[in-house]
Amino acid sequence: MGAFTDRLRSVPAALFGIVALAAGLRLYDLGNESYWLDEIASLNLVAGRTLPEVLIQIPTVDRHPPLYYAILKGWTDLFGTAETVTRLPAVVFGVAAVVVIYGVGARLYDRRVGLLSAAVLAVARFHVDFSQATRMYSLFALLTLLSFYTLVRVVETPTRRTVAGYALATVLLVYTHAFALFVVLAQNVFVVGSRWLDDEGPAVPVRTWLASQVAVGLAALPWVAVLLGQALSSGGGGPTGLTWIPEPTVPRILLTFGAYVDPWNPVIGSLALLLVAGFVAVDYADERTGETSETAETRGDGGAASTGDGVGLTGRERRALLGTWIGVLVVVPVAISYLVTPIYVYRYTVGAAMGVYVLLAASIRLVDSVELRYIVGGVLVLAFLLPLPVYYTQDQHAQWDEVSETVGTDAAAGDVVLVSQPSYASPFEHYFAREDVAVKRLSGSASATEIRRAVHGHDTVWFVSVHVPPDGLRRYRDTLEANRSDADVTKFRGLTLWRFDPGNRTA
Repeated sequence: MGAFTDRLRSVPAALFGIVALAAGLRLYDLGNESYWLDEIASLNLVAGRTLPEVLIQIPTVDRHPPLYYAILKGWTDLFGTAETVTRLPAVVFGVAAVVVIYGVGARLYDRRVGLLSAAVLAVARFHVDFSQATRMYSLFALLTLLSFYTLVRVVETPTRRTVAGYALATVLLVYTHAFALFVVLAQNVFVVGSRWLDDEGPAVPVRTWLASQVAVGLAALPWVAVLLGQALSSGGGGPTGLTWIPEPTVPRILLTFGAYVDPWNPVIGSLALLLVAGFVAVDYADERTGETSETAETRGDGGAASTGDGVGLTGRERRALLGTWIGVLVVVPVAISYLVTPIYVYRYTVGAAMGVYVLLAASIRLVDSVELRYIVGGVLVLAFLLPLPVYYTQDQHAQWDEVSETVGTDAAAGDVVLVSQPSYASPFEHYFAREDVAVKRLSGSASATEIRRAVHGHDTVWFVSVHVPPDGLRRYRDTLEANRSDADVTKFRGLTLWRFDPGNRTA
């Protein structure tokens, strides 16, 4: 107890304020928005299943491993399925990630880097959004950070205890998201490559590292076997398929890093990152002119960390660790997307974003002028803060609760509701409580015959359109207006509600 108290006292007071800010931002308006499609998928996967069934069955019907779903199952059984309730675990994971990223930054460099990393993550809209969602992404971010933190501990002190901690964190990570395999790959690239970075050999003794990877591999084998079975199965469709993922374009890949600042305006986010990088590069280049190698090592540019809490990694190794952390988690999925099948989705790279935030904080450490260092750090935090007002004042996802409430209030018994994409009927049905109004699922490319068959015997037709191509939308409208009045159209965030009442079409 005394050791814990001493460690708690050694934590900078600023971290408590940063953690409080992170918690406030993630709790604010937590239940305001309706569930979006993937959140409904999470709830549907655990509904009606026992915990053993969640662990055994979900890997065969979903493309993600079962750890988060098992947590969600236990949570919803205890507390229910209201939006605020089901999003609370993500809040906890998100706040915990702020604490762990401080530890990563402080152990790699120093407490200032740790605090700035934590401050950036605390206000990052990219992370706040995931911390307010009934999905596994905030847990994925937390365990990615924890896995790298424990890896650094293994480099510093390769004991059974630190290796066991690393193995446990990494196994939990692998059971959280399929892209965790790229995290493990990045760590192996770093450890194997570190033998060429230091005269003393690899960062972790070979036997110690092999033992940790064997432990992780054996524990993760059941899930990896299921994942390989999905990858080798023909077709690629269904709930475990990836046919919905487009091939990544070069602009989309480059803007991924801007999305870590502002997911809805990645161009502006990219410009903010370039501005900060420019400040750092110019000042660092000026200060490096005429600087001796000894001075460089003192500042942490060439030798072992001298101001950090840990001294296990040299300057080259720290840069290599962050480089492989970010690079492998982005480059390898992109390569697979081009060479095999598209798998690259920017939110799947949330683990890479954690490395980017630490790298940004560490880069500002290179600014020699104290005044300029605070200015650049302030610009960085401000760039992350600016998107938050829009995030909290505008709906970020489709307004399924609003459109369902509108139809539920105004529809008459015997009406029919058409939802343009079968998968999108789930969030509508979640909020729609009327049993005397039929809800039917049609594809966006449904033929006129299919549309007429779906509405046969019904007078008023409600049509919820989402992601319908222009030609499909014209077909829906022409078919439904053939024997009904012109449509009454209401726009919602991400959705359009059409109402076709009985009567001849007006001229």
